[in-house]
Amino acid sequence: MSAAVSELSALGLVASRGIERGAIGRTATIYGIGPGAGYAIGIDVGAAQVRAVAYSMDAQKLASAEEPIAEAIAGDADKVGAVVLSVARATMAGVAKSFRALRAIAVAVPRIVSNDRFDRPGGPSAVLGLLRRSIEVPIILENNVNCAAIGEMHFGAAQGHQTFAFLQVGVRVG
Repeated sequence: MSAAVSELSALGLVASRGIERGAIGRTATIYGIGPGAGYAIGIDVGAAQVRAVAYSMDAQKLASAEEPIAEAIAGDADKVGAVVLSVARATMAGVAKSFRALRAIAVAVPRIVSNDRFDRPGGPSAVLGLLRRSIEVPIILENNVNCAAIGEMHFGAAQGHQTFAFLQVGVRVG
């Protein structure tokens, strides 16, 4: 076990989080996910702005960025895609160098996301074209209300609940 932990530690995949002493027996070193495991970025593409946040694999917030979407370009998938790429790059630049491995990007859009609608001109997938060509990691596209519900389940009011309902009321109801 020591050899395996040593190897994982040398790669930065695990890191010591401290020691714990029991009433009897050896002192235990507690390990957690290390910075070499990388990070992921979540991007929210709204009607008026794009926001992104980067988290380590152990849910530590690393960086964030946001940029408005000018009203004049809101209907142009390529120009909105350029804003998405700009925010992704700014978020990546804000991540410390020790978290060098970007593992995935999840993009939330205020549209229905389904396989039969992906490749339509101007559809949700069209906004990701530039991002997919520029950053070579898995990119997940999902509906923003679904993403918000997952966020509440992990970090918000639904934390620890097996069943909950999430309702978003805004420009549309989701």
